[in-house]
Amino acid sequence: MNRIEDKKNVFNLIFKDNNYEDWYITLHTTELKTEEEIMSLINYYSEINDRNFIGYSPVDIMDDLCEDNEGWYWTDMEYVGINAW
Repeated sequence: MNRIEDKKNVFNLIFKDNNYEDWYITLHTTELKTEEEIMSLINYYSEINDRNFIGYSPVDIMDDLCEDNEGWYWTDMEYVGINAW
C-alpha cells in the first residue's frame, strides 16, 4: 500500500444507520472532484446500505489511512472502495 501524501484533501462522509450507529466513507478529493460525483456517491451509498447522510468531517489522524494499488481507501472505521461503484 502507498501512503497518501496530500493529507489536507482527505475527509470523511458520515452516515447514520437505523440503529443510530455512525459509518464513515473516507474520500480523497483527487478521486472525486465535482459536487455531482460526491452527491452521486452519497446517494448510492445511502440507498444500498439504508443509511442516512448526516455530514462530513476532515480526517485529522492520518496514520491509519492508506491506499492500495486498486484505488481503495481504508480507515480503522470501515473499508470502502470509491472506485468500485
